[in-house]
Amino acid sequence: MGGWVAGVVMATMLAGTVGATGTAPAPRRIVMQTHAQRRIIASTAAEVAVSGGWYTGKSLPACLLALHYASANPGAWVAICREERAAMKTSTERTLRDEVMPAAMLSWHTGDGGWGWKESDSTFFLPRRGGRQSAILLVGLDKPERFMGQNLSLVIVDQAEQLDYAQFEIARSRAARQSGIADGRIVLLFNPEGGDHWATQRYHFDLGSHVATDEQGRTLETVVCGQTDAFLFASPQYRAYLESLEGSWRERYLLGKWTSFEGGVYAGYDPDKHLIERPAEWAKWGGYPPPDWPRSRAFDFGVNDPCVCGWFVREPSGRELLYRQLYRCDLTDVDLGNMVLEQEARELAALRAACSESERRDYASWLESFICESSWSDHDLNWRNNLARMGVWTRPAAKDINTGILSVTEALRQGRFAIVRDSVIERDAKRLRDKLPTCTEMEFASYRWVRNKPFGQDHGLDMVRYKINSDRTRPSGEVAG
Repeated sequence: MGGWVAGVVMATMLAGTVGATGTAPAPRRIVMQTHAQRRIIASTAAEVAVSGGWYTGKSLPACLLALHYASANPGAWVAICREERAAMKTSTERTLRDEVMPAAMLSWHTGDGGWGWKESDSTFFLPRRGGRQSAILLVGLDKPERFMGQNLSLVIVDQAEQLDYAQFEIARSRAARQSGIADGRIVLLFNPEGGDHWATQRYHFDLGSHVATDEQGRTLETVVCGQTDAFLFASPQYRAYLESLEGSWRERYLLGKWTSFEGGVYAGYDPDKHLIERPAEWAKWGGYPPPDWPRSRAFDFGVNDPCVCGWFVREPSGRELLYRQLYRCDLTDVDLGNMVLEQEARELAALRAACSESERRDYASWLESFICESSWSDHDLNWRNNLARMGVWTRPAAKDINTGILSVTEALRQGRFAIVRDSVIERDAKRLRDKLPTCTEMEFASYRWVRNKPFGQDHGLDMVRYKINSDRTRPSGEVAG
């Protein structure tokens, strides 16, 4: 059954582009390999809820469904959503662009009334057929105002576990709203969360794949991915990583169970192991790491809450050390930029002053400017743009909470991350007065799972999460002074 799916999708779509451009590439054949993938494509239930651990192949068929549905139903409006629009850039949107969309759809064409990708609308407009135009919108439910005005036929939500029930109701309310277009529905793709999540009460994933009817007589189809589905799609290295997971992480993301987290979020943090004295050999360099050790930084923006910047250095062993922290309240983006530039200039001057004549030659490429191999941050575009104008470059971090927490957990367990004691530049007076943490290492003890959500002071911990998870999942794309 799986083989026909991509043929239909690509042939339908390419027929439209032939009419607009006169030529079309040969169709690609993409085979659906699992029951879950086939049901994502084929189910016409009013609600289709799909649950599966990491790397079980949910996003690709959902993106294929969006293209097929929009192509087969001229005039259909389709939305692909996540809780945060920016998070789609390197996940759902990348799958749609790289694995599903014909190349002609990736740019804007002015002929035939306009079609292709329109960046200002965050929308793929399909070529018109019979005077009617379909569209595929990419939408974040954290800012639903644009979404609320749309009458849609098909709504697809990736990582639907991140939605609260109110956001789910907003998404559901916009599906099947176009008269004359059949089989409107909402398709929700879940990674497992805690057993008290609203989705477990609605879709009963513990009963396996099944079909039910709600109180209004609407059909709800629950699809549960097989526990070995990830082994069909993941690389050998990622399979080994999944099999190394322990406890609730293993149950959720390898076995696909909706299991609750309890206790401390970073229970593996041990100050005896992970909080270290400044290495004595750094004294030669004014207390800083040697010039040729790779440096990086990460930011968690804040105004009333602390604004945090952490500088990291990678030892020859591969361990990342957080060796300097800026942890301050009441900063503007300009204040932050000035403080970052001041600290980096001070460090560069100390390294240069510590060099002998021969060392200046040996380390010349590291002493020309302060070099960061990565610089991850919150997604706030105003802050990022203002920092960039000052010469402080950033890239949007991988912000998914659970995958980020697991990345830090694994780094702690494997001894790949530590914090240099007393690395904070200055203790914030307001935080001292209110008896709140004034550095990252003070946040670990009170950061706990509460109803399957991490709770507590986490400004420095978010910064660490951005750094470790983004380095693991994304190329930095830039090395700059």
